[in-house]
Amino acid sequence: MRTWAGSQGPLLSSDLASLRSGTAFACGPPVGTATAVRSASVSRSPVRSDATTVARVTSVRAVLFTDVVGSTVLAASIGDTSADSLRRVHFASMRKVIEASGGYEVKTIGDAVMAGFDSAVAVVECAVRMQQAVAHENERSDTALEIRIGISMGEVADSDSDLFGMPVVEANRLCAATQGGHILAADVVRQLVGSRSTHQFERGAALDLKGLPAPLDTCEVLWSRTDVEPDWLPRRLADVSGSSCVGRDAELDTLRHAWTTVTGGRRQLALIAGEPGIGKTRLVAELARTARDAVVAYGWCDQESSAAFLPWVHIVSGLVRSHREGL
Repeated sequence: MRTWAGSQGPLLSSDLASLRSGTAFACGPPVGTATAVRSASVSRSPVRSDATTVARVTSVRAVLFTDVVGSTVLAASIGDTSADSLRRVHFASMRKVIEASGGYEVKTIGDAVMAGFDSAVAVVECAVRMQQAVAHENERSDTALEIRIGISMGEVADSDSDLFGMPVVEANRLCAATQGGHILAADVVRQLVGSRSTHQFERGAALDLKGLPAPLDTCEVLWSRTDVEPDWLPRRLADVSGSSCVGRDAELDTLRHAWTTVTGGRRQLALIAGEPGIGKTRLVAELARTARDAVVAYGWCDQESSAAFLPWVHIVSGLVRSHREGL
């Protein structure tokens, strides 16, 4: 192995007649498949119908809102064109973090991002990575941004690719109530995370938030700029880059020398070979962490896969996901 661095059956007329009479029958797979068929009374009551519909489209989700602090003042100072470019870069960075954390983008509102998650641990991880990604971008940008983040979790309705419900309102209000560089969460998020996250929480006061019927218990998610993660790395490299890299000083020096040659304008190719599990991916990840101004692409294959050009499929797919704003 080498790593390169660089159904259902048809509905019958008799069924339609049954539907008109107020009884519905579940239509199963074709004959020959064992299945259970159950009849159920179809209520004509609007109240029950609404309740049944809600039960089918609601679920427990974590909701996250971000907001760029002082965006109006910033746009006035640097101009609309520069502000548009900065916003595109910011959105691309946030989307990478959301995807890497296992969430999904719901929508953007102005310069704000709304995202949904199936896990309290995942939403906290994403919020921390978002703040770290902004801190990293500020290190190499002439225009510094600050974002504030609000998080909540609970039963929400999923409709037309959007989320609705009190957790959505709570996350939005918490985002507006905190300051730049902070992550404010409903305390229920801390309780659900329990001991499954290494991130620390600080209990806050119960806040009276606009539109909520009662004060909301809150907590702050703490994060550190010293733990800024390389958001430019593909996910599989980022996952291994947090572990220790020991006993590879000579190999790292060789790779870093090659990278220095590349930054000087010359082409280089480094081939890394070794037995499975010896640490080739970890070595490449360590080098990639320092490549802040490079496009890092990562592809892989395994013995079980017979797909042709699979590493290139991974590489191109990763580049499209990471740079879709520029496509």
